[in-house]
Amino acid sequence: MGSTLSFASLIALKTIGRRMAETEELRDVYEPQVIEAWPAIFKWTAYFFVAHVQNKSLDIDYPGMSGLMSSAIVQSWLDLCCSPKIQEIVVATRGSIEIAALLWLMEDSFLGTPSWSLPCASTLLTKLVNTTRTAELRDRVLAAVGDIDTVTKTALMRLKRATAQRRFVGDLAYFSYLAIVYDLSIDEHPIEAAFLEMDTIQAMTRGLRLIAAEINVDTGSLESKRNLLNGIIAGFMYLSNSLESGTGPADVIQSINAGLIEAFVECSPYYEHIPANNWISIELIFNIVVPKYLVYSSLIRAVSESICRLQGTPRLRNLRNTVAWKPFQKLCKLALERLLIKRYAKNTSDLCDNLKCEQHKLKKDFLTCGSCHTACYCSAACQKVAWKSGHRDECENFRHEYLTKLPEANVKRDKTFMDLLVTYYAGNELPRLRESTRKDYPDVPLSAFLLIIDFRDVPPSFTLRPPDSPDSDGEGKPEPEPPIVKDGGTPVGCFLPSGKHKKGFVTHGTSAVLHLWDDPRGREPFGLYTGDSNDGTLVLLNELQKICPKFQRSGKT
Repeated sequence: MGSTLSFASLIALKTIGRRMAETEELRDVYEPQVIEAWPAIFKWTAYFFVAHVQNKSLDIDYPGMSGLMSSAIVQSWLDLCCSPKIQEIVVATRGSIEIAALLWLMEDSFLGTPSWSLPCASTLLTKLVNTTRTAELRDRVLAAVGDIDTVTKTALMRLKRATAQRRFVGDLAYFSYLAIVYDLSIDEHPIEAAFLEMDTIQAMTRGLRLIAAEINVDTGSLESKRNLLNGIIAGFMYLSNSLESGTGPADVIQSINAGLIEAFVECSPYYEHIPANNWISIELIFNIVVPKYLVYSSLIRAVSESICRLQGTPRLRNLRNTVAWKPFQKLCKLALERLLIKRYAKNTSDLCDNLKCEQHKLKKDFLTCGSCHTACYCSAACQKVAWKSGHRDECENFRHEYLTKLPEANVKRDKTFMDLLVTYYAGNELPRLRESTRKDYPDVPLSAFLLIIDFRDVPPSFTLRPPDSPDSDGEGKPEPEPPIVKDGGTPVGCFLPSGKHKKGFVTHGTSAVLHLWDDPRGREPFGLYTGDSNDGTLVLLNELQKICPKFQRSGKT
């Protein structure tokens, strides 16, 4: 009798929770009573969960009873947690997160039954875990479920399935599928690393494209689109955190190829309706993260393709009136600049990977390392010198990159491009660099300095290292070793972004020798579009379209 009354009371709590959500007056009435009764509520909830949901003991005589009870638990907790005070007490109760996690894990077995039309357990776990972004709550989820693989694979499988079937889009449930991935992923936690090792970034980006398509055809009020807006926030927040702190260019190019730039443009009419701090995180992706990695050929091509696909679309024409216009315009300019340099690099000769040689020849005239198939040398002697100078340490990494075709591979195909890139930037900075060096080091010849260009910064930063300075970039990381320069040129080294989970930073093997110090003007090695006007982005799009027409058919740049 007691358990029957308690179960009826649990169902009634759903009504109380919804009444509390209606007005502050009703919340003030019911909230103290619920808080006082919570220990008894949780006690009976735990009993129902263990005795009848986990064991399904009543299903023999009453089929579907375990689904009904689990639904009652989830709905009552979810409605009660509309009160922040009650939510804090629920989260602080030992066993609450664990029960919510297990209900979330069992959700698929109940989904589709009369009492489970929507995956509310995902919504409940998201709400509870989102109370605080600390490791403790994620650890409690792991302890309940048992292992990281089960957590990450379940969350990702449901998101992919809902995206493929276009299920629940516009409902709170789809937002919950997106949000559970974001809410479980916090910096330095094993769950974050496990998600990054899967194709979560690609799935999240595709989810954003789906939400963008849905929100733009929905003719309802802004309030009716609230779940879609929350989905945009959850998706972009996850990508902002993951792309900035992830494994490097591989993550970025995966997201670009899945439609990151298209999603950014398609969601643009709604950015003014999201909190300012969320917009800052979204803007960070396109002002800092993607531009930072536009030093890799494959990423330059992917970004250029995405921009060209947007040419002529209605959403792009309306982009000018949104806050997304400036970040998109800046990305277009940078993509065009890098694409032109990349195209120029394809028409030049290759160069020897022995940094003490770096002779230019046609690629067919070089010897190639038989292990990594990446490093090229003009002679066997140069290959021996390069092996002793450091290629033995990087050969295995190059071999892995060659075999797996990783887009972040800092391989030979990017080397000539990087030489031109650093020369281009150094040429533009020469007047300022010349003035500062002559002021600070009047007696030191300009050719004695090592010029360091740091592409980890946006825009790139420049440092001239005097001959007697320590071989460090100020963060305890060694700087690129300059080549031996016999003809008075100035060596240039650069740092490239490489992602959070790689030790240290990539120091690009190229150390181009500049012969620009004597040019009183400074110069650009070749002409690039630098125009700036109100129609600048559309002009840039036209230029990109001329350079790389019909990407989908040709597949080449």
